[in-house]
Amino acid sequence: MIDPPPSSQNDKTPERQAPPLVDRVERGLVTLIFVAMLVTGTAQIVNRYAIPLPISRTEMLLPNMFIVLVFLSLAMTFRYRENINVSLVPDSLSGTVRRVYLVLVWLLAIAFLIYLAYSAVKVAQFQLRIDAVTNVGFPAALLTASVPLGCFLSIIRIVQVEILPAWRGTR
Repeated sequence: MIDPPPSSQNDKTPERQAPPLVDRVERGLVTLIFVAMLVTGTAQIVNRYAIPLPISRTEMLLPNMFIVLVFLSLAMTFRYRENINVSLVPDSLSGTVRRVYLVLVWLLAIAFLIYLAYSAVKVAQFQLRIDAVTNVGFPAALLTASVPLGCFLSIIRIVQVEILPAWRGTR
């Protein structure tokens, strides 16, 4: 979660803890893929316009990296609570009913993510069986593996940021 600003009553700035391992891995992967996309896109532009010789393999590498980036960043949207959320119904509820409603909604979201991850694992197994490769030559199962990884990280974030606080009544 985003750290709150220091209190005006306390002149000392709060000591920051190192982010947990899951946070560091998540941020590292997303940053690495984003930088790789930036370098690949820049190389495409330079090679296409400065040297009239496009790099054909990078044409399809960027969309593949974008797919991985989307599923890994999905967890970050839950982590920082930047997901689209319509609060008309929960705002009209109060107390225990509100908490139960919120927990049920997020459990439904987790069920969908589990189904999505299960389906992606099945697809990846099929891709491994037939030795499918992407148009850049990478194993297609490697690209598909980003879906269950993103779903797993999203489930951790939903439990951490939404379900536990709602159940405790702190949200």
